[in-house]
Amino acid sequence: MPEPLNFKKKKNSLFQKRISWRQGVWAEWVAMVYLILKGWRILHHRYKTPVGEVDVVAEKGDTIAFIEVKFRRKRESLDYVIPSHQWKRIERVAHGLARRFPAHYTLRFDAIFLCLWQWPEHRENAFP
Repeated sequence: MPEPLNFKKKKNSLFQKRISWRQGVWAEWVAMVYLILKGWRILHHRYKTPVGEVDVVAEKGDTIAFIEVKFRRKRESLDYVIPSHQWKRIERVAHGLARRFPAHYTLRFDAIFLCLWQWPEHRENAFP
């Protein structure tokens, strides 16, 4: 007798990856709107280089923030969500991009965490 069809989506299926990608793009747009409402000017979105990518680069006054955006369904799963190798990749991108700004600018690594039905959490100087 043949086995019944299993319609459950595998955890790492192409379907699941596509959903995760869409949620990430949505979270980045929500984060950018949040930053604009707080007075930040968005310089780059999804800035890519050969050494890595930064989700958002924003400016406020003399501060340039390289921002990583993370979306989770539950607030509890937001702790320790950005591994150190990802911060190092963001740091390499930031060093390449920092040459474009005057020396008096302050560079900062931030994170914005988003959960369903909750306000975004902006952690300044989130780089460990």
